[in-house]
Amino acid sequence: MTDVAANLELLERLLLRFGLADKDEQLEKEINKFLPSILLKLNYPDEEVRKKVLELLNHINKRVRNQPNIKLPLDDLLDQFQDDTTSVFVKNFTTVYLKMGFTRLSLNDQLQIAPKFLKSIIKKSSAHQDKIFQLVVPLLENLKETYTVEELRQMIGIVDDQVKLGILRFLATDIYIETQIAGHLVIATGDVRWSVANLGSNELTKRQSVIDWESPQLMAILYQLYLGSSIKTLSKNQSQIKPEDQRPPASNRIKLLIIPQIMKSTKAADEFPPCMQVIFDALNAPTTTIRLKTLGLQFMSHVCKKSSKAKLKIMGPIFLSALKKCIVDEKESNLRQLSYLNCGYLSKRLPNLFMKDVGIVVQFFNALTEEDADSRSAVRDALIDMAPCYKSISETDITILENLLLQYVEHTIPACRLLSVRLANIIFPTDNIVSRYVCILACTDSNEEIREEARHGLGIIRISNITELDPPKYKFPLFIKLLQYVRQQMETRITTNHPRCFKTESGILPFSPITLKELILYLRSCLVGNHDDIPEDGLKSIPFLELLDQHLKNCESSSITKESVIDEYFSLAYDSLSSAGGSNLHKIGLYCLLEAVSSDPVNLHSKFMNDKWDNKIKIFLNGVSDDCRLFASRLCGLIMAAQNSTKYLAYTRELLEKCNSSSFEVQHGSFASIGFCLVYRTYFASQSDSKILFDSQNEDILANDILNSLVTRLSDSQAVFINTACTILTELASLKPLPLADECDQGLSKVSIANKLKTQLRKAKDKKVKEKLYITIGHLPVGDPHFPKLKELIETMLQESKGQQIDLLFTIGKALSLVTAKYLSSAIQCTVMSAKVARELNQDDSELMKWLLNLLLTKYAPNPNPTIRQATCIWLFSILKYSGEMPELQNWLQQVQTVFINFLTENDEVTQEMASSGLGLLYDIGSSTTKDTLVNMLVSTLTSGRKAGTHVTSDTVIFKNNEGAAIGFSSIASQARKELEPYLPKLIPRLFRYRYDPKIQKSMNSIWSALVPDIKVVDKYITEIADDLSKNLTNKFWRVRESSCLAVSDLLNGRPIDSIISYLPKLWESCLLVLDDIKETVRKAAAISCQTLIKVTIKISSDLNSKVSNQVVDAVLPILLSDKGIGSRAEEIRAISLSTVVEIGKKATATLKPHITVLIPTMIESLSSLEPQAVNYLYLQIRDKNTQELLDTHRVSASKSSPMMDTVKLCIDYIDDTVLADLVPKLVPLIKHGIGVGTKAGCSHFVIQLVNQKSKELTPYAGRLLKAFSNAPKDRNLSILKAYTLAIGHLAKIAKENTVAKLFVTLKDGYFETDNEENENYCGLVFRAISEHASELFKNYRGEVMPLIFLAMHQNDSDSSLKSIWKELWIENTPGMEGGIRLYRDGILDICCKSLSSQSWKMREKAATAIVTLADKQSKSNYESVLNAITSLCKANVNTLKNQKQDDENATIDIIIDKFMRECRRSKVDYKKIAMKSLTTLLKEFKINKFVEFKSIVVPLLEESESSDGGEKRKKEEGDIELKVCIFECLGNSWHDSITSGDIKKEYLELMSTSLIKNTWKVQMQILLAAEKFLESAYTSETSDELWKALLSNLLLPTLDCLDEKYIAVKICALKLLEGILKQLSVDQIKNFVTEENYQILLVKLKVLSTDSRAQLSDRANKILKSL
Repeated sequence: MTDVAANLELLERLLLRFGLADKDEQLEKEINKFLPSILLKLNYPDEEVRKKVLELLNHINKRVRNQPNIKLPLDDLLDQFQDDTTSVFVKNFTTVYLKMGFTRLSLNDQLQIAPKFLKSIIKKSSAHQDKIFQLVVPLLENLKETYTVEELRQMIGIVDDQVKLGILRFLATDIYIETQIAGHLVIATGDVRWSVANLGSNELTKRQSVIDWESPQLMAILYQLYLGSSIKTLSKNQSQIKPEDQRPPASNRIKLLIIPQIMKSTKAADEFPPCMQVIFDALNAPTTTIRLKTLGLQFMSHVCKKSSKAKLKIMGPIFLSALKKCIVDEKESNLRQLSYLNCGYLSKRLPNLFMKDVGIVVQFFNALTEEDADSRSAVRDALIDMAPCYKSISETDITILENLLLQYVEHTIPACRLLSVRLANIIFPTDNIVSRYVCILACTDSNEEIREEARHGLGIIRISNITELDPPKYKFPLFIKLLQYVRQQMETRITTNHPRCFKTESGILPFSPITLKELILYLRSCLVGNHDDIPEDGLKSIPFLELLDQHLKNCESSSITKESVIDEYFSLAYDSLSSAGGSNLHKIGLYCLLEAVSSDPVNLHSKFMNDKWDNKIKIFLNGVSDDCRLFASRLCGLIMAAQNSTKYLAYTRELLEKCNSSSFEVQHGSFASIGFCLVYRTYFASQSDSKILFDSQNEDILANDILNSLVTRLSDSQAVFINTACTILTELASLKPLPLADECDQGLSKVSIANKLKTQLRKAKDKKVKEKLYITIGHLPVGDPHFPKLKELIETMLQESKGQQIDLLFTIGKALSLVTAKYLSSAIQCTVMSAKVARELNQDDSELMKWLLNLLLTKYAPNPNPTIRQATCIWLFSILKYSGEMPELQNWLQQVQTVFINFLTENDEVTQEMASSGLGLLYDIGSSTTKDTLVNMLVSTLTSGRKAGTHVTSDTVIFKNNEGAAIGFSSIASQARKELEPYLPKLIPRLFRYRYDPKIQKSMNSIWSALVPDIKVVDKYITEIADDLSKNLTNKFWRVRESSCLAVSDLLNGRPIDSIISYLPKLWESCLLVLDDIKETVRKAAAISCQTLIKVTIKISSDLNSKVSNQVVDAVLPILLSDKGIGSRAEEIRAISLSTVVEIGKKATATLKPHITVLIPTMIESLSSLEPQAVNYLYLQIRDKNTQELLDTHRVSASKSSPMMDTVKLCIDYIDDTVLADLVPKLVPLIKHGIGVGTKAGCSHFVIQLVNQKSKELTPYAGRLLKAFSNAPKDRNLSILKAYTLAIGHLAKIAKENTVAKLFVTLKDGYFETDNEENENYCGLVFRAISEHASELFKNYRGEVMPLIFLAMHQNDSDSSLKSIWKELWIENTPGMEGGIRLYRDGILDICCKSLSSQSWKMREKAATAIVTLADKQSKSNYESVLNAITSLCKANVNTLKNQKQDDENATIDIIIDKFMRECRRSKVDYKKIAMKSLTTLLKEFKINKFVEFKSIVVPLLEESESSDGGEKRKKEEGDIELKVCIFECLGNSWHDSITSGDIKKEYLELMSTSLIKNTWKVQMQILLAAEKFLESAYTSETSDELWKALLSNLLLPTLDCLDEKYIAVKICALKLLEGILKQLSVDQIKNFVTEENYQILLVKLKVLSTDSRAQLSDRANKILKSL
């Protein structure tokens, strides 16, 4: 017997011994005796032996795993582990059993053997050391009690780094909580060994989020690690620290790791003094580093932010001193930055510490000019943080800060300027003079951020990130003091030639023009007390002198007089008119002058009666700027109108003559001046208390001339003249009747002026000109109540409005208001000092208003042209807005209201908006009757959606397709909330739903915001809203359904719904129903409402402490589980219902118990019903059985992990006897007749879970369920069979013994009664399931079952899946093939004999095959092993055999080879193949030439296979393929380089050529490989042309034919052979050796392959083509 056979026999016997060891004591004895020896067999070279060893070890593992009382031979295993001759492979297995055996020992035994374990890992690999050391680490504490310190050091010191790694791994095993091991991990992270540090870092990182960094114990440990013994506090009786308590401070490496961990704790900042000790140690320790200082300063930041106020007061002064020192001494920029920032953090917590130290602000400002950019940013942040500290400081310190800000506000560095402004805003109040002056200087800075900050300081804008609901009112500085300070600064800058003065060739200004402009505007704002904008055209009158008097009262100084302030103000304005300034500055200066003078022109005009002012004003009268020219003209006209008659007439005549000048600017300036002269002269003349002397006769003549000039200019080609003339006429007509006749044939009259304006109105193209003309026409009757032909004027304006832009329509509306209401109209644009002249209304005014309203309401409002209706709506709105005070309007409000309501239905948005706003105005100005009517209309509209008194049609629905209706109603609703309160219960539900109507959503939101300002109203009426929505969710109109769905979502979102829980079922039912709505938008809205319902339902049901939790689940769950939910045909409804049930199951499982009997079957059924249809379709389309089975496996797996099964699993905890009594009867039909893979697999999985978790409760029902699974129709689907049989295997554990016995009998009988694959599969799967999950039970039936399993495992090879089941069963339940046969021989013979007489041919075949196996295993031949052994022995002793001399005792290699040659002639094919492979291996190894002899042996074998004919030939070919492959492989290996005979080579080539043509792909591939080897060894550059021709003639065409094979492996071998040929032959040589035809065939086939999609073919083909 060979050595291999002997070993196999030995291992088989051992397996049998282990199998026969029934008791634990016997098994332990056998293991202790043989285990080390068995492990050594893993080194055996033969694969069969190693497999047998693994089979034996697997058997031991199964037997020992669940028997902890069985001990293993640890001493022998440790000796084997320590033996250096033991291979690593064996050691790996040995460590497994060492670990298994060590854990089975008692603590005392472990402590006894632990030293031996530690010694065993010396010089072992790190992997082995880790595994062994992890066993010993838990014993280290106990080892200290057993062994001395020296002994332990000797043990552990051997593997210091491994000790650390072992300790770390032990600590990381979740035995300790994270906070307890945090300190250890920090220390490990700082270890010098990379392996320790890396492991420590990884473990610390993983636990960062769960470590309690606020733990006082952890912080104490970290502080003590950092500081060492210095943290210890001595007791009263203690003079020094005990030696055993002394600890040195941590190294810098550890310190760098500790500080970041301490900073994660808020409480650590309050640990005084340790926190301060750590900071100053990091900053000042002799061994400190830059990095440690950085961390120290960062920790100081942490302390400043998080420490308590009491502790920080103690540390603050010390910190500040250290920070100042660091700022001065440190050279590292990063450290200085942190120091600056820490000063800021400290100032926030301790402002009093900084209040008295203004010097630090000066120091930081100086640092801004010296530090780099990053440090400047830190200084800036620090100064901003520190600024609030200086709000309450002494006058001296205030002066220092003010001078500091003035010094840096115009600095070249932007950071300095920005900080100056920001500190000015933070430190000083808004009425501080110097700080506002700083802001003025900066408000025109080139840097946008600085500008914004400065403008914020001036109150012009608010910073965007400030969101105050009621921001404090801006307090302006005192006007007079600011004016004086500014004038002083201006003079100082000019006299000192300040570098920031604005210098040009034409002059010098103390500031830039834009700065001076902002300065004047801010001064004006201080005077007025607000930030009024200056109008672009005209004048806004202010009581300048009255305001000045108030400021003088507020000013405490008695030396300041009114005259001096006026002079200062006028001087500032004069300076602004310098030629060095621009037009924008000039405009502001002129306006401020005009504004001041207009307050008292009679007394103030004298200040301008000098050459200085005269020349200055004339410059602007003739200047190029239109705005400046107009303001100068007004100022000139105002001054001259205040003169006596002589001066007035002379100056005005002079200007009148200049109106004909050739210069446009002179013409316009003079024309505007005379016009404003007339306006202001007329105003002064109308004042009864005027002190001016008038020459009425001459002035009337002059006025007539000026009016003629004005009228002439109305037809000027220049728009500026027309606009100016209109402005003058507007103001003039507003004061009093024009000094003209109403109408005359010649000369100027009122009618002619009106006609002129109408003519120009028709001609004008410019929009601005038209606006001016309309306004002028409107003002004509304001000062003249008897102005002629007003109706004609009105009609002209109305007619000319056709096709006009919206803006012009509003202008016409203003004009209509002016014409009809005259001085009562708020649209008057006269800017001459409150120029309204009070008078009583006359009958004509009322008649004109009545006529106009009648015209608009009867003629224009009903007009079919929508643009005319739009214009009418705008005019009516304008009349209401500007003429609301007119009594006549009250009589027309009802009619106007009706028209506005009609306009609400217009499609035009402008018309809607104007009508809506008009309704709001009606409510404002209307009487109580009007207001009641509007409220009733609003209620009627909201509740019916239509106008009162009309039928509902597409035209009368007031909210259809428009938004304007709601805007108007919202304006009424906002003012009539009290009147609407009684209607709210009716309105709120409707309006709440209307807000989500897709057509009127915007409209309703606007009404809602007006009617319901407080969101709590919804909570108040939530019941009414829920009732309305539940009724309308299924309304017949889609818009109602959609809006109801969206409203449900809003109603339930974030509100307490205890009062409407009764509506939840109805809401759920309706929302699920509309999920399948015909309208897509409704479906989307329903999905949103369902998501909200899910959220609310889950939230309430998951609150198990709530009283309504069970109530909600009881109400909602039946609907979800019914045909309206999960049972619905609509996929969307099923999905929503299912997801809700699943979520309830996760969050509120306890509430599901009453519903489990319905819930679980429904969930299991849904596993199939909710499976995508595409999966079923794909399954039906697949024809391959294996692919179908793979798909089913995935389906079963998916069903197990699905949310539905998760819910079912959660319910198992709440299943008891009462639940099972109702559940099992529903489950049995589902098991028997359930449809779909998912449902059937779900039934199985659920029952398995029940067996595992509720075995006691399920035992009474186990037989019924077992019967249901057993009697279920045998499914052809293998995945379902596996699932059902798995359930049977689990149920068998808890079923009664007689039930299980019947099951085994039924299975055994069923196997023989039916002859189909499904039944055999079923029996095998059941046996395997019981074997795996009820192994103890299966042992009792082995005598009956194992013979059947032996028979079944001899199934035909075509049924490989079935055969593997039986083979696995045999292997799992026997100690090997031979051992199993010995145990069950009698039963096997009995069952095989019976099966031989079966009527089934298939059964008889299995029985015969089983008997052959039985006989073969009893007398197995080992010749093949002998051959392999001899071959291995020869290869291991090459040199010995080469030098061996022949004698009687020793054989030479030649003799051995001859013996092998003889063995190659044996008849047994398998043996012959082994012999040939062994022979050629030796020939190759010893380089012996036996090619011819070997060829003579194998060629007849090839010829024999070819000689057969017909069916016999085909059968032999099929049987000899492997032989042919072996022959050509061996021929290739046996070729010897010493063969030079050309004939031998040609014969070999011919053999390969003929064989290549007529063989299968496997043989072809081997022939090509042999040819490649032959080419490499037999052909060189010196080979004759004849041999090359022989090669190509024999092999080229067959090789090219192989390129057409479908197998890629053959093609690659063929290409490799061609590459080998091309390496030795040039293209020309190939062309000489082959015919042209064959060469072209070669190219064509290579080109075809070069385009192949597989790179391995195309790349090689392209490479060969390139060489050709």
